[in-house]
Amino acid sequence: MTKDWRELSEAASREQDPKKLLELVEQLDKALEERENTLKERKEKKEPLTNHDSNLYPFPTVRTFGTLSA
Repeated sequence: MTKDWRELSEAASREQDPKKLLELVEQLDKALEERENTLKERKEKKEPLTNHDSNLYPFPTVRTFGTLSA
């Protein structure tokens, strides 16, 4: 099984070696393709996601705290 896309993304963001970075990006691409295919299959079957499927949820959204003043 491929590593979690979040782990790969984090590792790629820190990698300094171009060869290792390319390898991580290729693994990340594969992981995201697998995730997308799994989500599509579940949608077609109308299977709900569970808490155990947290690695399949869409990308996290940016949360802001506090209020904006005019």
